[in-house]
Amino acid sequence: MKPAVRKFWLLFLSINIVLLLGLIQGLKLYTSHGQSIEIPVLVGLSFDEAQKILDEMGLEVVVADSLFDSKIPAGAVIESDPTAGIQVKLGRRVYLTLNAFTPPLAMIPNLTDISYHKASIDLKSKGFVIGRIIKKQDIAKDFVIAGEFNGRTLKEGEKLPMGTVIDLIVGTGEGPFKEDSTEWDVYEDRLRD
Repeated sequence: MKPAVRKFWLLFLSINIVLLLGLIQGLKLYTSHGQSIEIPVLVGLSFDEAQKILDEMGLEVVVADSLFDSKIPAGAVIESDPTAGIQVKLGRRVYLTLNAFTPPLAMIPNLTDISYHKASIDLKSKGFVIGRIIKKQDIAKDFVIAGEFNGRTLKEGEKLPMGTVIDLIVGTGEGPFKEDSTEWDVYEDRLRD
């Protein structure tokens, strides 16, 4: 190989190696290679507190979703992604799920002529809270006669905010029936259903 060609290839290789090393260093600086920070515990903090902490750490905050949990203060962080303890790079987005400020509405299920047990399961599954159990004289023991909210009888399909406390009027199993009464026929019909 001629000395001029050899010199060209050595110079070409040298320049490419220098460019490659420069590119690698530039990428390390740009991507903060080897530098990471740990996501702090954010669950339970208000959105403002969480945002202040993440801003000071050089992380970007994004509200991803909101859910409703009556046990957590409104606007508090329910979860973060990435979760606490995960190592991330500066500028990383942290997605927060917040507790809703207003509870969503849920439909009242059927609350008449069903057992107390079924009524309580149906109400809790919709996000309602069982309040007082009001005993009322009725032949159907432990069957719900009606559901009430603030003294008002509720209707099936009516909408109330989740977390609403609902009182249940429940039969005692005792009734003033006479044998020749038509009420006795109604009771027997209830038993057949």
